[in-house]
Amino acid sequence: MFYEGIAKDVGIKVFPTSHNLYELVIISDVVFGSTSSAGLGVLALGKPLVVVNLSEQRSRNIYAEGKAVLSASSSKEVKDAVNSL
Repeated sequence: MFYEGIAKDVGIKVFPTSHNLYELVIISDVVFGSTSSAGLGVLALGKPLVVVNLSEQRSRNIYAEGKAVLSASSSKEVKDAVNSL
């Protein structure tokens, strides 16, 4: 899995997509995503959402301009986002 290296570096746990998403959100302190509409459910449940975009292209997803999410484009920014919560 692509994000396993970042997760290990930052000290977070990544769950496989076979798990029930909303059960995982409920037990999570913070949720990471990219362009999935599941992020709306995360926000509706009152959980912090960090949008991760590790490509060099500017993200044009529904969360890119939102003030309710934190953005990260490197493992350092992911760690900084986690530490800011």
